[in-house]
Amino acid sequence: MSIIQGTSKAAGGAVYEIDQSIRFNDDDSAYLTKTFASAGNRKTWTFSTWVKFANLNLTNNILFSSWISSGASAYQLIYIDGTNNLRLEDQSNNRLITNRVFKDASAWYHVVARVDTTDATSSNRFQLWVNGERITSFSTETQPSLNFEGNINKGSQPHYLGRNGYSLAMIYSDLYQAETHFIDGTALDATSFGETNDDGVWVPIAYTGSYGTNGFYITGADSADLGADYSGNGNDFTSSGLTSADQMLDTPTDNFCTLNPLITPATMTFADGNLVLSGYTAVTSAYGTFGMSSGKWYWELVAQTNAMAGVAATPNGSQYPGQPI
Repeated sequence: MSIIQGTSKAAGGAVYEIDQSIRFNDDDSAYLTKTFASAGNRKTWTFSTWVKFANLNLTNNILFSSWISSGASAYQLIYIDGTNNLRLEDQSNNRLITNRVFKDASAWYHVVARVDTTDATSSNRFQLWVNGERITSFSTETQPSLNFEGNINKGSQPHYLGRNGYSLAMIYSDLYQAETHFIDGTALDATSFGETNDDGVWVPIAYTGSYGTNGFYITGADSADLGADYSGNGNDFTSSGLTSADQMLDTPTDNFCTLNPLITPATMTFADGNLVLSGYTAVTSAYGTFGMSSGKWYWELVAQTNAMAGVAATPNGSQYPGQPI
């Protein structure tokens, strides 16, 4: 068995720079958790994060959840499901499920969940935004009742980044996550966290608002304490299954090439944020998530046991996201 691990980097020019992300590897059962001493505003809140998916074949990739571990009677969560649809839902069957799928392993997505059940307009109570655009096309749209209280921001109930929290069917995420904000008591749209630059690309900006009592800002800036809260509230998360090696330089403003799981021979296994490849027993190829037609490019890798690296034409035309090398 051989292993290939590598990174490749495309230069970025964003004004607001994000310096690191947190890698959640499902094989390590990695997650961050926080239980608030008292409830915040369960009717009105905003969650914003940047995410890059690694394993696209999981049952679910959890972005944020609140869940009582012993059962399915009290939960609320934001996640990508097994068919790569984005979902916001709770145990009361209030849910948004997008028609759009999110399965580009080369991309960082900015996801915002906006909740305001005090809004008199039913269709505004649950909202999802991706890369600055409000999503309005859903396979399922069941909005909560007026003044409904969900389980996110509930006191004495565990909250998670990187897993669902249900002990009878525990699911761990496989993704990179960066610049994660939770705003307690205020419903905001994506423009509080990002903007469209001169090239028409949605990019992050510094959030300048308040966080509310249970609000938090997780950046992963301290490799020894990846769950440290930088909102000023001291709402630190406790980590499990994470090490300093899970602080990554791959970010929305400095996107790295990884191995592409969408072009994977059946005998190969990707791991560690698509940086490790193993399991190949014959001459075969894996591709990166970046393509190029001109310019100067650089990459590094560690190869073992007859592994080779090079540049190749895009396989099977151009049907794959990322236009892999």
